[in-house]
Amino acid sequence: MRAGRAVAWTFVVLLVAGALGAALVFVPPWLAKTTERSTPPIDAAPPAATRHIKATLFYVSEDGLSLVPVEREVVFGEGVLEQARQLVAAQLQPAPAPLMSAL
Repeated sequence: MRAGRAVAWTFVVLLVAGALGAALVFVPPWLAKTTERSTPPIDAAPPAATRHIKATLFYVSEDGLSLVPVEREVVFGEGVLEQARQLVAAQLQPAPAPLMSAL
């Protein structure tokens, strides 16, 4: 009788682990499809009278051994997420000569 219980418990544990694994694989993409972005794309031209912030962006030096800080004006984003998008978009722009982008 003990061997039968051990087999049953092993089956239950494997079934629960499989269900959790399937949930971790299939649920996140399903949730991502249902959420819609309400923010405009970053490529959209900003309005004429937009606010800006000064941000220090870092680029690779000419010799490739250090980072050089460069202060740039970045479009102000409402909220933390939008501001992060604007900063990443600014960092992805071409680096000023003779520096190189680290990305």
